[in-house]
Amino acid sequence: MQLSRFNGVVSQISYELFNLEPLYINVNSARTNLQIKINKKLKINTKEQVFEWVSNDFIKENIKFEWPTKILKSGPNKGRVKFNKCCYDISDSYVICKALIYEKQQCW
Repeated sequence: MQLSRFNGVVSQISYELFNLEPLYINVNSARTNLQIKINKKLKINTKEQVFEWVSNDFIKENIKFEWPTKILKSGPNKGRVKFNKCCYDISDSYVICKALIYEKQQCW
């Protein structure tokens, strides 16, 4: 619910600043438009599969991006470098933006 409120506030501010009505794209529709296949039988979850797709797309599109990482400080994996959880949100944002670009190209 907090994310919905935040998105609503950002949408209102954007509308007031730019006088443009925001365009809302459903993440599932965006994934479908980009032909991102989510395999429910895999052990990795949807967010991880999208992250993988985006990482591969960055390589394909020659996009240089350094994903945020963290070093685990304790436990059996101490010292291991792991992608930060925010990478999943970055991936979702990329999918939404790319889907919008794809959608606009289909209209031209």
